[in-house]
Amino acid sequence: MNGDTLQDRLTLDYESICAELEQMLEDVGRLCGDKYFTKALGEKHIQAIRERREIIRRRLRGDFQLVVVGDFKRGKSTLINALLGKAAVPTAVTPETVTINKLSYAETPRMEAVLKNKKRISLSQSELTRSALDELMHRLPAPIDFIDIRLDHESLRNVTLVDTPGMGDLMKAFDEQVADYLVNADAIIYVVSARAPLSYTEQAFLSTTIMPQSFSRVFLAVNMADTLETAENLQKIERLTKDRAEAISDKIYVYLLSALDEYCRKLGLNRPEPQMAGVLENNFLAFETAIHSDILLQKDIIKSMRGISLTLGLLNEIVSRIGLIQNSLKANAEKLERNEDLFKEQDAALRAGIERHREALSSAVADMSAEAKRWMRTFLERIKAEIEQMASNADVSDLQRYFQFYLMDQIKSAILACTQKHQKEIGDLLLSSAKSISGEISQSAYGNIQAQISDCITDISWTNVDTAMFAGDVFLTMSGLSGALGPLMVVGQAIAGLIRQRTIAKKQTDIITPVLQAFPSVVSGIMENIDEIYAQLGQKALTKLDELYQNQIEVSRETIEHARQIISDENIKMQDVLDALDDTLRVIQGHKQTLEEYS
Repeated sequence: MNGDTLQDRLTLDYESICAELEQMLEDVGRLCGDKYFTKALGEKHIQAIRERREIIRRRLRGDFQLVVVGDFKRGKSTLINALLGKAAVPTAVTPETVTINKLSYAETPRMEAVLKNKKRISLSQSELTRSALDELMHRLPAPIDFIDIRLDHESLRNVTLVDTPGMGDLMKAFDEQVADYLVNADAIIYVVSARAPLSYTEQAFLSTTIMPQSFSRVFLAVNMADTLETAENLQKIERLTKDRAEAISDKIYVYLLSALDEYCRKLGLNRPEPQMAGVLENNFLAFETAIHSDILLQKDIIKSMRGISLTLGLLNEIVSRIGLIQNSLKANAEKLERNEDLFKEQDAALRAGIERHREALSSAVADMSAEAKRWMRTFLERIKAEIEQMASNADVSDLQRYFQFYLMDQIKSAILACTQKHQKEIGDLLLSSAKSISGEISQSAYGNIQAQISDCITDISWTNVDTAMFAGDVFLTMSGLSGALGPLMVVGQAIAGLIRQRTIAKKQTDIITPVLQAFPSVVSGIMENIDEIYAQLGQKALTKLDELYQNQIEVSRETIEHARQIISDENIKMQDVLDALDDTLRVIQGHKQTLEEYS
């Protein structure tokens, strides 16, 4: 306690914050019933505000949602069973028998399959096996939506633990459901395999789907550590995974563990790797302790912060909508009528403007591609020098086992570092273009650039998720590196064949020489691959720019038409609407200030 700072010891009072958020949401609900506010924003946007308000209220009142995600066959269900110390959810499932499992607390345990037609059927423990599930699914009148599992387990009190199916091609049918659970999650455990930790598609999922949700921390469980054979291998994989995770976010906490080993330990079964039992037990204990202390004991604080973040997002949306219509209304009716026609006539000029932005963006991405190739040539020269040194001082057995994979991983990581830097720059360029286009639209619609209107258009059309949109494209295009690294893969296969035939001598040069001979082809292939990656990124950027333009045009035209209708309505005074919006803004801005003090 003496080492803690005063700031570390400060906590949020969950009940007080919930009451305050409920009051703010009540105010939003009353606003949605106000005739002037409804008239100003329009029924479509009022309905959207109501829906977001209800989602936030349900989140505040419901259980804490801890969601376990990961690709198929990563051991997610085994991890849950290990945490609970019992066979709570089915394991070793196939794509045909996979289900979403929701675990929560009940004094009297029970299990039910909730069907997509909203009907339920009770289940026995024996029916949660793969074979029993397969037979049951063929007899049910509708597909299973999820399995509702209630257990008398203290760690589940006020917590819902969600065991999701794997993501990826085999699990496409579940992707939308899993995405919904992620949006409503309060905390995340992301499970990957120690045999291939944080693949590029997994890194893409973290960057584009999980991290934009603004979780305070994400627990990365690197499962199947019992397959790594030695404690030294565990350390290498842990270090590699931490490096990859840190490149994405400092909020990702890595734990190397074996769910199977822990499950066997707790149930008194034979351990998979007895010689590693001690280190595996300690590793899982560290993970379990972190889950308990950083999530379960602080679930109210985490829910408070999630509620604050969601409510603040809703209030910001309302402020932007009010600002746009309010500033539009301040133009007189005659000017709005004239500018609506002028706006349509100037569509060609606006499109010419967007074409200039497209050309500038394409040129910038081409410059980034050239810069990436310069970086990579310098990097590859260093790699080649390191390889030449290995010919005299590296251990032959290490070269045989790890060299090919080490080399490929180093090259992939270097290209990833280039593209990660540039995807941030592309995102910044897009945001800058969005602001510029908003100004051009404002000038076209109102005769001059009105900063307030321009800013509101940008706020509505550009979200925080947009700033992370290119991360996925960066990671997913890395799959194209297989072609560029083809010469290395062929060399690696040849080396493996020689080892199997025992024709390779016990010296480093037998392994290093063919790699050096193939290196010019590798460099050439990588340069071509960089061109392909940046061409794809450039095209994605242009597509997003077009989407932004269309969205901003739609927002502007809709606002002009709506403002014109309000002004021409004989049953309502425009000044009354403006006065009501001023009052509303004061209330909303006051709530925003209160919430920002918690951040």
